[in-house]
Amino acid sequence: MKKVLRKTVYKSSRKLAKRLLKNVDAQCEIYRKRAHEQSLHDFRVSMRRLRSYIQAYEKVLPMDRQSCLNIKEVASATNLARDHEVFKEWLDDVSMKYPHFQTYADPIDGMVIDYINSQQEKVGRSKLVKRWRRVSKELRRTNRKSLITNTHVPMDEYSRDLIKRHITKFHNNFESSLQSRSLEKLHKARIRLKRVRYLLDLYTMHAPEISDSIKSLKVLQDLLGYINDRSQFVTILSGVLKQSPIKELTQSPIPIGLDEHHFETPRDLYIAIVQLHDLALLEIDNAIKSVDEYYEQHYASLLEQMDHSIEMIKV
Repeated sequence: MKKVLRKTVYKSSRKLAKRLLKNVDAQCEIYRKRAHEQSLHDFRVSMRRLRSYIQAYEKVLPMDRQSCLNIKEVASATNLARDHEVFKEWLDDVSMKYPHFQTYADPIDGMVIDYINSQQEKVGRSKLVKRWRRVSKELRRTNRKSLITNTHVPMDEYSRDLIKRHITKFHNNFESSLQSRSLEKLHKARIRLKRVRYLLDLYTMHAPEISDSIKSLKVLQDLLGYINDRSQFVTILSGVLKQSPIKELTQSPIPIGLDEHHFETPRDLYIAIVQLHDLALLEIDNAIKSVDEYYEQHYASLLEQMDHSIEMIKV
């Protein structure tokens, strides 16, 4: 990594881009040979890292915004599997905590799968692999000229300024999202925070101290990710309720509370879905409170850690 930091941003940024692209190719091949949750997850993360890197260093890389869109198109095709995987884990946890949900866990899961499939094209493994291989070839062929005039700036200097700008963007976005309580803004803040993390990750081999900042950063990222997942559950369950053939049963009162009601009739299935929907909303509220507590107790320290990490990126 020291050799990379010593070289100009023009040479080093392209070398790192090739390394990240090679990693996506490798993760894709692992997923092709053995499709399971972990291999799909690793494939998705490798694409996100490459896309974040291209977006950050786009002024000096041969790839452009269209390259990012092409990567996003492939990554988006994996959302269906990811959304169901996360929802199923949550449903299993809820069923363990509230055993009466176990009766309808499988029917609800089936309805969720039907809804998710209706919202997005289902892409099989072989088709997904072919899509990525096509994008990978296109990325290797791109040869756009650098958009910055001084391509001889050292990589470490350019990267420090770049990451500082990304941290500032995250900070402004995060402060705004906390004030507005907007789930959409919190999601955008999470995306910006993730970009900062991916950029810092590149330099942990050069400066192991950066790992401490990344661990602290990930605590906040996980909180924001928790909120985003529950927001997705609300969207999915709302869609299931609208599409459900038993929606007419909403005319009669629905019991409030999770512990005292037991499910025995088709209408109770509807009640279970409504209660899951409300539980997701409750968990969002509680998680936002946890983010507020993090902001009060740890956020200033996190910013200091990130600033310190930036200074470690030097030869």
